[in-house]
This record gives sequence, structure tokens and C-alpha cells, in this order.
Amino acid sequence: MITAEAYQDIQILQDSDFKNTVSFDSTHSMTNKTFKGYIAKDYSGTAFTGPKLDSNTWSSASVTRVPLTITTSGNSVTLTLPAEATTFFQDGWEGVWDLLEKDTDEVSYARQLQGDVVVSNSISKVGDF
Repeated sequence: MITAEAYQDIQILQDSDFKNTVSFDSTHSMTNKTFKGYIAKDYSGTAFTGPKLDSNTWSSASVTRVPLTITTSGNSVTLTLPAEATTFFQDGWEGVWDLLEKDTDEVSYARQLQGDVVVSNSISKVGDF
């Protein structure tokens, strides 16, 4: 569990669904909170070849960040990225990620998590099916 503003590295297995559930402790209110999370090459917004979502279809493109799908339940936030997206990360790709929280009542923002990203290569590919 985290209280707030923590650091967490993540590993993405290429050609596999990615899921990371973060649980806040009971002192963290989830009332009127929304979240955004992204993966990027660096915090400067450097372009890289990676997954891009367009019209509900993932493809390889030059991007500056990749959006994570976020759902909430109780005091937990779950970040996901489907295998159809992770297949488009280059072998051995490394980058960063973060999770930003917006309090819609106070209109305030807090970066709750951040860290490094490492993509582990796969032999079997999504396209093999």
C-alpha cells in the first residue's frame, strides 16, 4: 500500500497483457478523484516507436507517450495495457511512467506514482494466433 507520491518500477512483458494494481492506504480519500497514467521514453517527451491507439486499434507509430487504461475500485487503482499494445514496444525498450491524480472538488493535482519501465522481449508474438 502507498500513502502518496511513491516510486515504483514496472516490467512489461512484450506480447502479454500488462496489469498493475496500486492500493492506497485507508487515509487516502478516493472521493471525486480521477487518474491519468502514461508511459514515455523520458520526461522530456522524446518521440519513440511504440504502441499507438487509433480508432480502438493498436499499431506501431512514432509516439511521445502511451496511455494506460485506468480503473478504480475502493482504494485501488488498476493500470492496464493489452498485449495488442505491448507487442509494439521495441525489444529491450526502457522508459518511464507516472500516475497523476486530479481532485475534481479542489481542482488540485498530485503525482501519486512514478518510476522506470523495462520491456522484456518475447519469442511468441500476438500475431502468432
